[in-house]
Amino acid sequence: MTSEKQAIIPAAAHWSDNFDTHTEWVVAGRPEEFDYLEPKKDKDKMTLIEKAKEMAAEYHKGMTDKYDHPYFEHLERVADRVREMEYDFVDETSEIEMYVATAYLHDIIEDTDCTKEDLVVLFPEEVIAAIFRLTRDTGMTYAEYIERVLSRDSLPTLAGKIARVVKLADLLDHVSGPTPCPPSLKKRYEKSLYRLISKGI
Repeated sequence: MTSEKQAIIPAAAHWSDNFDTHTEWVVAGRPEEFDYLEPKKDKDKMTLIEKAKEMAAEYHKGMTDKYDHPYFEHLERVADRVREMEYDFVDETSEIEMYVATAYLHDIIEDTDCTKEDLVVLFPEEVIAAIFRLTRDTGMTYAEYIERVLSRDSLPTLAGKIARVVKLADLLDHVSGPTPCPPSLKKRYEKSLYRLISKGI
């Protein structure tokens, strides 16, 4: 491959009739080296999950857990658990994208400088409502927080279901994930898991 600079080629370029007219293409090397054409991501064409994953990776960049592992790895594990729980906890499989997107974003308000305004341009109301239900307010005890996650008041039914499933997946990762859970927290998380399982929405 040539070491020349990458060039941005408009999709309507005359070299090919097969380009998507709404996509820019990144060419590594000379424009005529078609083997190296790669589509540049367009947010309008990204799935809900892709948007959530990209936003989570951007806002949590550089963050680590208590064991110095990239925090984004925790978010990916929670998203994977939500996918695994689909047939047991998700009523409509067509809604699974909203559950997985929320899994990627469940800590984004609490742990980063992301705002509601940043979210509303990309995500539906149910996802945003679930994220805020999963955000623990300053001064709130953990027991109060779990009851808030389970509360049926002033929250769309789907958003409440999403919040509960994502929190279950989050706690399962804390309790049985690859990073050890401190004994002082493990008891709290296990108690919260029982509460979330026993009181479904």
